[in-house]
Amino acid sequence: MFKFKSKAKKEKSTVHKLSSSLSKYKDSLMTDFHKQKQYFASEESDSDWNNKRFEYEQEFLNKLLVFVGVLAILLAIYATFVAK
Repeated sequence: MFKFKSKAKKEKSTVHKLSSSLSKYKDSLMTDFHKQKQYFASEESDSDWNNKRFEYEQEFLNKLLVFVGVLAILLAIYATFVAK
């Protein structure tokens, strides 16, 4: 019984660590999004945006993909261990 409790505590701490890192990553993603939004609203962005458009979009989509992937992992952990 004690082993099960300690295992549950470890799982809860793992979920908490993943959750906090996901929250930090989401904040960083939103900050990047708002910076891009402000930059692209400025006048100087037109030529730079056209030259590097694919790179900016690819970087943002990569970050979004990682965010969704980590979220899926958290949901799988939750479904496996917590919601029994």
